[in-house]
Amino acid sequence: MKNRINRQHLDDEICKKYRSKDWDGCEAVEYFSRYQEYDPENKYANKPDIDLFRGLQDIHYGHNDAYSLVIPAYVKEEVVKRLEEGLVTEFPVPTKINNPEKYKEAFKGKVKEILENIKANKYPFQKGKNK
Repeated sequence: MKNRINRQHLDDEICKKYRSKDWDGCEAVEYFSRYQEYDPENKYANKPDIDLFRGLQDIHYGHNDAYSLVIPAYVKEEVVKRLEEGLVTEFPVPTKINNPEKYKEAFKGKVKEILENIKANKYPFQKGKNK
């Protein structure tokens, strides 16, 4: 089940406090929450227990954990800081991971991609974004 935040339930007064000239925090949280799942294991529950699917699952976990770094994404500077720390910090690999190197590569790759996109203003919640 996808982790979706319904913006209608977010108090507009709260969201106003997280808007700046180049960042809409509430929209950022909504955007990134579309990509994170509470239980990514279910996606692979009925797949054959072969290397291909175990590898895909490790990549999926890595990407999912990268998105967990940016939620909540209300304040741009905090998100950038967390992503930069995620690139250089050694962290424990979850025990359910089959190939730790594949997981780390997927995690760091996704963190780098998100960080580069933020710095290039490529996301729809960034005002003045490049088209």
